[in-house]
Amino acid sequence: MAHMTVRHIDADAFVIGIRQHEVLIDQRSADGGDMGPSPVELFVASLAGCAAHYAHRYLRDHGLEEGLAVECDWLMRAGTPHAVGSVRLRVVTPTPLSHQQQHGLLAAIDACTVQNSIRPPLPAVSVTIDDGSGPPLVVEETLHHAANVV
Repeated sequence: MAHMTVRHIDADAFVIGIRQHEVLIDQRSADGGDMGPSPVELFVASLAGCAAHYAHRYLRDHGLEEGLAVECDWLMRAGTPHAVGSVRLRVVTPTPLSHQQQHGLLAAIDACTVQNSIRPPLPAVSVTIDDGSGPPLVVEETLHHAANVV
């Protein structure tokens, strides 16, 4: 299983250690120090970045000019729980593509691992609370967000 650690550094700011990389996250200046993207922005950036990666590979593997850009807009869902409600990606290619190439590029982007991870079946998420005072509390979350305490 892959591993990362998120450590609190100040106010609402955290540093995420992933392999040999560190990513700083925070809240916008209205809610935090704006020292980095928010967790939601990083989540949406993961979708856009994954789409860009798969699009780049498609263009490269088909001998098409590289140098694309992926623009991304998103809206939060109204109400609770707070969640991203919609994401719109716009893939800008450096040169025109044929109809067949456009569909091939779309199929490549549709294979994005991040996008696949938020489609059913959704990943299982479990949370362990370990405060050092005794056996940890383990909560296994089902697909429908009903918590089962173990």
